[in-house]
Amino acid sequence: MVKSQRQELSETFAQQWQQCRDFLLPFMQNNQPKYLTKDELRVAAMRKFNVSKNAFDMGWMMAIEKATESRTCKTLPDGQPSSPEQHQASD
Repeated sequence: MVKSQRQELSETFAQQWQQCRDFLLPFMQNNQPKYLTKDELRVAAMRKFNVSKNAFDMGWMMAIEKATESRTCKTLPDGQPSSPEQHQASD
C-alpha cells in the first residue's frame, strides 16, 4: 500500500514531537533546576532534531502532561496513596 503525502507528513510530525517530548522530559522531571528557558530548549531541539516549531510545541505540551502525570497521585479508599499506574487504571 502506498502512503499518501498526508499520511507521511502526519507520521513525520508524530515522530518529531515524540523526539522533542523525550528530549524535554529530563528537564521537567524530578524537580530539575530550570536553567534553560523554553525558547532556549526550542532552539536546541530544532537544531538537534531538525524539527518544526509546531512539533516542538506539541512535544512541550506532551512532556508537561507526562511529567505532571507522574507526580499526580490519588488516595485509595484504604488511605494509601496510589501509583500513577493505579491512578490511570482507576479512571
